[in-house]
Amino acid sequence: VLVFLITLGIGLIYFLFPELMVNILYGAEYLPAASYLVFFAIFLGLYSFSFLFTNFFLSIRKTKIVILPVLAAIAQIVLISIFHQDLIQIIRVSIGVLFLLFVSLLFYNFAT
Repeated sequence: VLVFLITLGIGLIYFLFPELMVNILYGAEYLPAASYLVFFAIFLGLYSFSFLFTNFFLSIRKTKIVILPVLAAIAQIVLISIFHQDLIQIIRVSIGVLFLLFVSLLFYNFAT
C-alpha cells in the first residue's frame, strides 16, 4: 500500500506540475522534457510494483520467478533496439514491457 501511495503521489505531482518539477529537479534547460514526466512516473510505478513482487517471491524461496524479469529485460533490449525513433517510443516500449512483466507476476502469484 505504501508503494502505491508514494507512486500515486509522485505521479499526481508530475501530472499537475511537470514544468515546475523539471525546473526544480534539473533546471530550466531541461524544460522540453516536462511532457515526458507523466510517462516516466507510469514507468517508475510499474517498475516499483514489479520489483516489489519479484523480491517478495524471492523472499519466500520461489526463485523460478527470476526468469520473468530476465525475459522482460531481454524483450526491452530487443524492442528498444527496434523502436527508438524518438524518446516517447523508448518510453512506450519500456512501459509496455513492464506492464507485461507486472501482469505476468500477478498471474504467477495466483497460479502458485
